Amino acid sequence: MNILFLSAWYPTERDQMAGLFVQKHADAVRAQGADVRVIYTEEKGWRYWREMLRGLRTLRKEGWRPDVVQMNVITKYALIAEWLRIFHHIPYVIIEHWTGYLSINKRLHNPLHILWLQWIVRHAERVMPVSLNLQQAMETMGLHGKYEVIQNVVDDFFYEGVRNNDRFAEGVRNIHLLHVSCFDEEHKNACGILRMAEKLWEIRQDWQLTLVGTGPDFEQVKEFASTLNIPSNRLIWTGEIPPKEVSDLFHEADIFILFSNFENAPVVISESLAVGCPVVSSDVGGINEMVPTECGLLVPARDEVALLQAVQQVMEHPEAYNKDTIREYGKLYQYDIIGKKLMKVYVEARANK
Repeated sequence: MNILFLSAWYPTERDQMAGLFVQKHADAVRAQGADVRVIYTEEKGWRYWREMLRGLRTLRKEGWRPDVVQMNVITKYALIAEWLRIFHHIPYVIIEHWTGYLSINKRLHNPLHILWLQWIVRHAERVMPVSLNLQQAMETMGLHGKYEVIQNVVDDFFYEGVRNNDRFAEGVRNIHLLHVSCFDEEHKNACGILRMAEKLWEIRQDWQLTLVGTGPDFEQVKEFASTLNIPSNRLIWTGEIPPKEVSDLFHEADIFILFSNFENAPVVISESLAVGCPVVSSDVGGINEMVPTECGLLVPARDEVALLQAVQQVMEHPEAYNKDTIREYGKLYQYDIIGKKLMKVYVEARANK
């Protein structure tokens, strides 16, 4: 089966992390035997349309015709998907990741834009938000369609190997805290984690916090950390590192911390579950769909006191979070499982046409 991905984000040489979750969905489908082609460009304005149409012409010259089009986030290329649906009878499906539908963001104001989104969703053979919370937000805006939640994919190497935190489980206090994000303060609130860590240092000094990633506010966050009463050797800054190295850090970690102001279904939580690492996170978006009580604790967004209490509770009662139990929940995000779900959707979409 031929599947054409039209994507709002995709990894490039300039930014290898942007849209990585889209690439993983493509890889999951390829592993099921599908021929997946991706059209994506970073160009803007008229150059955007030039590149998108050039991609379509290239595929046509190769004699390649999609059986199904998959939109990865609804954006202006929906015009292409609609054209293919109406004039070439090629159905389309949608995977939606955008936090702009959430009421906390209030990104959608233009009534004509909303009407256009409603049209696209109504004519999609399937709409696959990455969380039920996101589906409900879309439906609240009148975007009614054939919904099915589809999860993001976790790389296979997160499931491999044995977690290396037995010292924590045995009561030897050298506790590894981990945070992974894009360091966008409006979104991820890493400074909130650091303020919590300063309070934690006043209570106990048997831990270190590793912060992984980079982003628009990375330097600002590092500068803020330098003003806090935490020894510099207790805060480890890795910058952007390859996914395999991120996996190694997850395997070493005792607690993964995320304190976002808003989210959908963060891949980093899926990765933590895949390795069997307990999660302490803000209860926003679809996170409570991902983290049952056996896997960690959730706190209100921006509530740094509650975050501190939750981190302390997991530190003091590690036996409450069995790594094998957590890993069972993490199996939901494997390539094979997600790939088969998507293939089932494609087969049904093509059959309906």
